[in-house]
Formats: sequence, C-alpha cells, structure tokens
Amino acid sequence: MAAGSNAMRTQLMVLDRDPDVTGLAGRPVRLLWRDPRGQVRSWVPQLFAPAVPTAPRCSPTAPATRAPAANAQ
Repeated sequence: MAAGSNAMRTQLMVLDRDPDVTGLAGRPVRLLWRDPRGQVRSWVPQLFAPAVPTAPRCSPTAPATRAPAANAQ
C-alpha cells in the first residue's frame, strides 16, 4: 500500500504488526450525504483497518471517554 507521508507510513507499519488488525485498505469508500442546504458533501477516509470484534479501538475522530475513578466523590 502506498503512503503519502511519513506519518501515514508509520501508522501503516504499526497497524501491520498489530495482531488484532484483520486487514488494511486505503481509501476504501466514498461517503456521500446532503447537508441541510441540500448540497452534496463527500468524504473519503485515508485508511480503514478492521480489527477482531473483541479488540476495542479508539476512533481518532471521537474523544476518548474515561470512566470515573472508583473512589471519586
């Protein structure tokens, strides 16, 4: 898979070594939708890396949430 930057190349190498990742796909899909004004919008993810269902993954677009500590008041 071609990588356009050192950051992408590093990310691919890390994912390639992760035993929970089941595959890698570059630009796997184009998402299309209409905004409230009716204009067509689109987005193409740079990388898709599916993981085994039991392996939790953090989305880079969603902030991580932290459970409150057991002794929190």
